[in-house]
Amino acid sequence: MRTAVAAREEGSDQDAAEKDFQQADVGFHEAKALASGNRLLTYLFEAMAAALQEAVVASPVGHRLRVQSLHHSLDAHSQILHFVGAGDERRAADAMTALLDTAKADLRAVFGGVA
Repeated sequence: MRTAVAAREEGSDQDAAEKDFQQADVGFHEAKALASGNRLLTYLFEAMAAALQEAVVASPVGHRLRVQSLHHSLDAHSQILHFVGAGDERRAADAMTALLDTAKADLRAVFGGVA
């Protein structure tokens, strides 16, 4: 995700950088689901893959509509990763909830209150 944000800021192909960011975003959440060791969570992730991909594509549009940058999303993901690495489950869960709240607001901005 960091590489995609840097490429976007350096003036690289904006569409390609955004797609790279989106792929890394999905990969982040997939890795977290797999690392949990929770089979149900892994199955749910797989079952929701298409909807998740659609949301990940729409979310940056909502982010821009709400005048946010990809740095905001990157920082939120970095926080989650930090807390998971530190073994701080409560703060990791809180950071994930905050990220999901932001994604919800982004999707509402795109879809007009449907999310």
